[in-house]
Amino acid sequence: MRSILIKELNRIITLLVSKEYEELTNEIDCQGLSSNDILNIIEDFGETLVVPKLEQLEELNIIDIDENEWAIDFDLWTQESGKSDLTIQLTIKRNSDKSLDIKLDDIHIIDEYAQMFKDHGYSAAADILEVLCRISVAQLSLPIVLSLFETVARCI
Repeated sequence: MRSILIKELNRIITLLVSKEYEELTNEIDCQGLSSNDILNIIEDFGETLVVPKLEQLEELNIIDIDENEWAIDFDLWTQESGKSDLTIQLTIKRNSDKSLDIKLDDIHIIDEYAQMFKDHGYSAAADILEVLCRISVAQLSLPIVLSLFETVARCI
């Protein structure tokens, strides 16, 4: 199954790299993100996305939600930086007919929250946050995780 997940991730990244945002939003559930939202996220990041090599794709983080559903976190690659801080989060579910439902949960810079903690002298918390963020998004809904981060950010 891992090879199928890598193939789907590669297909989605290829759409992002070729700036086919409209096609992406038509093909998969982007959880309310429009093609314009995706364009803005990538333009705001300010680097040129590239399709990673196969060995780089194989580094993806897959979290088993259950036997037919997986959460994937993958740091996108750019011309300027190689492996970047821009992360794509997907949920892929295999249906009984073997077809796949793919959800783009988010595209964001995970490290921006961790950096906020580091800037305020909480480097140990930042390290823990980076690990928890990658786990929590797969287990909780994204709006809950973002709400938690916003609450913590207001407290520091």
